[in-house]
Amino acid sequence: MSQFQRDRFRSEYSPMPPATRSQRVGSRSRSARMGGPGGKKPKKGLAKFFTWKWLLLVLLTSLLLVVGGCSAIMSYGEQIDLEKLNNIKSSSEILDAQGKPIGTIGDFKREYVNLEDVKKVNPMLPKAFVKVEDVRFYDHSGVDFKALARAVWAVIESGGKPTQGGGTITMQVARNVILEDNDKNITRKIKEIATAWNIERKYEKDKILEAYLNYIYFGNGVNGIKMAAKVYFNKDITKDKLTPAEIALLAGMPQAPSQYDPFGNEEQKKAAEDRREIVLDEMAEDNEMEPLISQEEADKAKKEPLTTTQAGLKYAKTNDQFAAYKKLVVDELRTRFGIDENKLRNYTLKVETGLNQQAQAATNRVLADDKYYRGYKQLNAGTATIDLKTGLIAAIGGGRNYQVGGLVKGGYEFRQPGSSIKPLTVYAPAIEKGNGEVNEYYKVPDEKITIGGWTPRNASGQYYGEVSMGYVVKKSLNAGTAWLLKNKVGLDDSYSYATEKLGLPLTDKDQNYPALALGGLDKGVTPLQLARAYTSLARDGEMVHAYAIKRVIDVKTNEEIKPESDKEIKKKKVFEPKTAWWMTRMLIDVVKDQDGTGHDARLAGGRPVAGKTGTTNENKVAWFAGYTPEYVTTVMVYNESSDESDRVEALSGGKIPARIFKAIMDETLEGQPVSEFKAPPGVQDPTPPFQLEKPRLSGHYDANSNTVYLSWQQQRERVKYEVYRSDDGGQTFNMIGEAPGGSTGFSDNSVQPPQGGGDFFDGFFGGGQEKSYIYKVVAVDTMAENGEEAKKESDLLRVTVKPKKDDKKDDENKDQGQNGQDNEGDNQDSRDGQQGGDFGNDNDNIGNPGGDFGDTGGDSTGDSSGGDNSGDSSGGGKKNGGDTDGGGIF
Repeated sequence: MSQFQRDRFRSEYSPMPPATRSQRVGSRSRSARMGGPGGKKPKKGLAKFFTWKWLLLVLLTSLLLVVGGCSAIMSYGEQIDLEKLNNIKSSSEILDAQGKPIGTIGDFKREYVNLEDVKKVNPMLPKAFVKVEDVRFYDHSGVDFKALARAVWAVIESGGKPTQGGGTITMQVARNVILEDNDKNITRKIKEIATAWNIERKYEKDKILEAYLNYIYFGNGVNGIKMAAKVYFNKDITKDKLTPAEIALLAGMPQAPSQYDPFGNEEQKKAAEDRREIVLDEMAEDNEMEPLISQEEADKAKKEPLTTTQAGLKYAKTNDQFAAYKKLVVDELRTRFGIDENKLRNYTLKVETGLNQQAQAATNRVLADDKYYRGYKQLNAGTATIDLKTGLIAAIGGGRNYQVGGLVKGGYEFRQPGSSIKPLTVYAPAIEKGNGEVNEYYKVPDEKITIGGWTPRNASGQYYGEVSMGYVVKKSLNAGTAWLLKNKVGLDDSYSYATEKLGLPLTDKDQNYPALALGGLDKGVTPLQLARAYTSLARDGEMVHAYAIKRVIDVKTNEEIKPESDKEIKKKKVFEPKTAWWMTRMLIDVVKDQDGTGHDARLAGGRPVAGKTGTTNENKVAWFAGYTPEYVTTVMVYNESSDESDRVEALSGGKIPARIFKAIMDETLEGQPVSEFKAPPGVQDPTPPFQLEKPRLSGHYDANSNTVYLSWQQQRERVKYEVYRSDDGGQTFNMIGEAPGGSTGFSDNSVQPPQGGGDFFDGFFGGGQEKSYIYKVVAVDTMAENGEEAKKESDLLRVTVKPKKDDKKDDENKDQGQNGQDNEGDNQDSRDGQQGGDFGNDNDNIGNPGGDFGDTGGDSTGDSSGGDNSGDSSGGGKKNGGDTDGGGIF
């Protein structure tokens, strides 16, 4: 060793003496090795158990378990047969309100197609599904661990809520076609992964893709890509080429078929267009797969309208009379219970509903009958019927010619409700806020009114002045309704009743007078939504948020599947019982009265019905919303054509919709006992306001007592009566007495019998054989506030006075009249042009042809002696007062 090396060694190292054996391999003593003098320090905590030997053992054991478990599961995969795809059947059963089975749900339409046949005409179609659903489909072995990890991380970031899928096309086939199992647990997921591996081992990629494309669900009872193209585009994908926009629509639908339904309502159509745009961008994206179209082509396709056509629905058409109702059930299973159409095929459910077969059959028959549309082919209709006892949907009207897969008009067609909304936004709230003052008798000014530049006009083109609220409702007067909204309800409260309390889907644009007073809503409502709102009037102020499904039972476990929170059948108090009853009374008159707008909705057998008509501007939509003690039914009829030449002037709520309502309800209620509307417990009818009546004056002369007896109908105690007499043929009248409130008659014993020889002048001045007196009675309302309404004057009554005859002559002439009067009324002068007096004697009602009760003068209930109602031969009545100025009252 050189000096340099020796120096370097000494300066950089500190060599130790050679290690002893104990230092090299440890002491022979256990205590020393465990920490005794010269031993190692002991490990603390869990570290003393997890040595590298134990870790190696755990890893080896885990590997053996995984390999063994996967081998066991994969051995199950040998039984996999994709031919099961052709034998998929639903076992979920739907029951009506009586518990009777009416069929199954999930009876899907499908036409199997070979992938090679699709590629020949539409090669882009299967590629689009791969690019959207599983872009690495041709690279993985059944499980895309990269996508799976991304999905798991997304769940962690969202706090446990799934935000994106990690399942491949193969895994979807494994889950839905092979396993038929939707349980959400780790065992099922491991089994799904293993099954996907086994499918990949057994089948080629194109065969798996073919199974997927033939199985996947597209909504409206349609399975498989071939049937989907037929139903939505009326095209056969083995013969007709699809456009990029059509391909994008189909490729995007399986993610949420009901949400992206191009045959659905406006919201669903908009969602379908938005989803199509996303898929078009993905088709143009350059990622693991090459772009299928350019971005320029994608942008061009986005501008195309949805090219779906109703003509394709013929492929989905069946003779199922409950198809529209089943559509409601399927939608509710998804929205209320979280069971979508794909899960339906793997569940065994028993679904109890509120379906009334008689009501549904009546609905189907009437809506399909052209006679109710008066020859107008451009009209369509939708209806909804709710059972008021159960709170469930009894029937739904899908449309005039409803086909399976089409939009259920009664459930999803939004249209402006017109005046049918008035009871909900104006009339009932006015009663509710009126503190008992606002009712059918309340006076409403129906006159020109301008609110913020808006001047409503009545359909008749005229105003009616001050009328009762009942008349406003019965005639659906727009001006009077607007006055009530402005002065008795208020815009904010009306909007609150419609939205917060009744759940109608009004928008912010609807918070204005025309919308809330006349129903010109921005978005509109569906018949089902309006029917739900009307239950608040029909159920004594309590609204029921009606659904089709009563209960869902999982047959395998016999357990009830509960709806999601806030999706139960709820009852909600909207109005006080008094408000609902008073409103119902007015709506009854809408139908019952001959001049009511809903008169054509009268039911057979005189069944009671209440309802309201509605017609929008230009007669585009017409409604009738009505109810009996058993059901609420709303009918919407609308013009599908926007061509002015197709306008239907005859379309109004009181005509076609009212008649459809009548036909449906007559059939629905046939064979059931007639029920009457009843006031809620403790609720009284509104008190009619006092109305002063004109006295219906009658009278006669009694020769025995030399007295003229006058009588009239009874009125309230607040009415007193002034009695006037003319002795000069009606030239001048003098008050001869008063009768207090409650009186029904007056006796005048101050008359003078005739004394003269019977010439013309003696007849008037008492010198002849007869004399005439003219009477009138004035009814005076002692509590009247309006002077014009304080008095009502009777018609003039002439009473002829004759001298008393002796008994002999009386016997000889008894056939001619009683009490010495000559029954020769037919020969008397009648100033009103009628023959005879009030009671067959010589008295004469003057100036009133026929009087109030009959066409031959006077009161039809009098008798031959001249007494009114209870009068006898002497003409007397019940006395309830003494003489006043020579007379008496009775």
